[in-house]
Amino acid sequence: MMDLARLWNARVTVMHVMEEATAEKQTKAEENFRKLFSQLPYDNLSFQPENHDDVEKGILDFVNRTGADMLVMQHRTRKWWQQLFRDSHTKQVAYQVRIPLLAIH
Repeated sequence: MMDLARLWNARVTVMHVMEEATAEKQTKAEENFRKLFSQLPYDNLSFQPENHDDVEKGILDFVNRTGADMLVMQHRTRKWWQQLFRDSHTKQVAYQVRIPLLAIH
């Protein structure tokens, strides 16, 4: 992903939707992403936490608000019983987003 961004000197914004965000959860998420960013050989990175009670809507709102050119989503493995009752966020967003979507497993 970073190699692709580097080719065009693209700005990469990592957005994380938190359904029940508290100050503690947001701080923890920021710390985790800061650690991740320190290990990546790319400087044009930013982190944007989003508080939204609907993950898919939060992602789509962010894409529309920022004018993103591309969306990359990481597929998260869920427990089998969760899969019975809920489609993946990636699958739901794929049906609605109007820009290219790269799903990473």
